[in-house]
Amino acid sequence: LNEKRLEELLDRFHSFDDPTMPPFMYGSHYSTSAGVVCHFLLRLHPFSSLHRHLQSGHFDVADRLFSSVQRTWEMCTGRSAAEV
Repeated sequence: LNEKRLEELLDRFHSFDDPTMPPFMYGSHYSTSAGVVCHFLLRLHPFSSLHRHLQSGHFDVADRLFSSVQRTWEMCTGRSAAEV
C-alpha cells in the first residue's frame, strides 16, 4: 500500500458518519470470503456458477471480472480508489 493510498483510506474511515453502519476502509462487494474466492477463481467450476448465482444468473460487467493477479494488485495498491 502506498502512503497516499493509505492516507485516503484512513481519511475515509475517520470521516465516515453513518448511524447504522460502522466505518470501513475498503467498501467493496468483495469484502466477504465468498466474494473473494469467486473473484479469483471465477474461471473454474463450481466458482463460475457461484459467481453467476450471486449476480442474478449472469456474469458481472467484464471490467469488474478477474483478469490477472498483476492488474488486481495494481488496482488494490494505488492506481484507483474505486478498486479494492
